[in-house]
Amino acid sequence: MVKNVFEFDKRNYSFNDKNEKLELVGDITLNLHYWDCNCVENYIHPMSKSHCEKCNAREYDCPNSRENEVREYFELISQSF
Repeated sequence: MVKNVFEFDKRNYSFNDKNEKLELVGDITLNLHYWDCNCVENYIHPMSKSHCEKCNAREYDCPNSRENEVREYFELISQSF
């Protein structure tokens, strides 16, 4: 659920139900608390982890994660427990 849309610095931002900041870019919603490394699987990392040990990617060189993929990822993780 996306709520609280406002304009800032000519970009649209909002927050999800976990109060994580989202950036709206065209029809894509990015979660600014996660980033994607170059791995084929398990490529979503929290911003608190700046390096992927599998593919050696660095957070500052990689894009933010899409909100729908973050939700799907955490849903899969929660189902495995």
